[in-house]
Order: sequence, then C-alpha cells, then structure tokens
Amino acid sequence: MDPTMWWVVGIVGIVATIIFFWEPSGDCHIYDELDDEDEVECRQRQLERDWENENNKLKDSLSE
Repeated sequence: MDPTMWWVVGIVGIVATIIFFWEPSGDCHIYDELDDEDEVECRQRQLERDWENENNKLKDSLSE
C-alpha cells in the first residue's frame, strides 16, 4: 500500500473509533453499568439540572 492509502485507512479508523465510542453528554449515558435505582437517581438529577438551567434563562430574560 502506498502512503496515501495508509493515511486514508488511519483517518477512517479514527472516525470509526470515535463513532463507535461516542456517548451523549450527561451523567446518565452509561445505563448498562447503572442499576435501576442509580439510573433513576441520575435521571432525576439531570432533570433537576435542566429545570434549573431553564429557570435561570427565564430569570435572565425577564430581568433584561
């Protein structure tokens, strides 16, 4: 294989690795490793954080 093909294979490999291991942001993205109770608590914390962020955005928009 010529050097160009090695570059193509390397880039495709890196992209495939990133796609394979991609996980959405947030605390609760590894559901397989959490038992049901931990998952519920994690989702609850995430919902509370999201609600708090939205509440802060509303307060900021009203104060302007």
